[in-house]
Amino acid sequence: MSRSTVTFRDQTSGRLTDLMNDEGLSCSETQGLLSYLVGALVTYREEGTELNPTILICDSIHEVLEGIPGSSSYEIGNTELNRNSGSRILKECGILAIEPWFIYIERTASSLKFGVAAYPVGPQSITLLEALPLRSNGVTIAVRRSAQSTVEVLGSKGSDLALVFSTSRETQSETAKQAVDRFSSKCCTSLRNPANSEPFQKYFSNLLLRAIENSHGSIMACIRSGAIESISEIRELVALSPALDFFKAFVEHRVSLGAETLLKLQSLERLLWGLVQADGIVIFSDSGCVTAYRAFFRPAADSPIETVVGGARRRAFEGIIRRIGEDFPAALFRSQDGLTICRCNDD
Repeated sequence: MSRSTVTFRDQTSGRLTDLMNDEGLSCSETQGLLSYLVGALVTYREEGTELNPTILICDSIHEVLEGIPGSSSYEIGNTELNRNSGSRILKECGILAIEPWFIYIERTASSLKFGVAAYPVGPQSITLLEALPLRSNGVTIAVRRSAQSTVEVLGSKGSDLALVFSTSRETQSETAKQAVDRFSSKCCTSLRNPANSEPFQKYFSNLLLRAIENSHGSIMACIRSGAIESISEIRELVALSPALDFFKAFVEHRVSLGAETLLKLQSLERLLWGLVQADGIVIFSDSGCVTAYRAFFRPAADSPIETVVGGARRRAFEGIIRRIGEDFPAALFRSQDGLTICRCNDD
């Protein structure tokens, strides 16, 4: 009997072929280029520095950027359309593609133009990934590493593929964005300003998603305003005084649109990114605030002990979700390799 061998590369190539077909693109050379870029981004480094560029493959960068007001682009070079072009493009553009800059590759039947482009960064600005669905007529595919060992491929026609280069990560029932959207909605339930609540929740969700994607794993907990003392299992926290009131800062900027309010909001964002990098749990209120960090969950002595697959962070999260209720409406877990889980009191 002849032997049949299936490799991870075979499986990846097959899924990328399916995605390209769904996006209306049938081209073996583009598939080879896309496969190369996916593999390269897992551990991409230049001059010893780890880099994490977002790459956009399209047939018209001009048409893509039309959907992003305030965007700009710079052409770097051109080359033949084949798999081997990927290394040159990364070499010449990778060091330049620091968010919000990204690499674009504009393809024709036989050639490529490539360069870097950027979108404006602001609390109400549209991001590159948000702009993808706005262009459903042409070919637009984004590739990025969303976590250690995980590369995402997204298309403008709705394709969403996560390639996990790990033998231990479990699958998740919802995307990271869906999990963060549900968690952020619980952090906004007590907002009392309908005109600003919806745009703030969208901004806040995007902010939290970017924060966890740039972390090495995190746990976030939403606890009803004023109820943290009732959660006896939360110990050793570092309270923030005053709390980081993102909703207030967002509304102030939305009203004034001034440089001072923008800088204030951006300073809160940078601080949040630091808090997410710390050990322990980041505590959010249900009114758009961050109230504490470096909190640790210590289960009661009589709590049932269950076997949980995963590291210390995952075991802590499994203990936390047993405490979710009216005062503790939601918790979010993010592993180092990108597994993202949200648990809410109405699940």
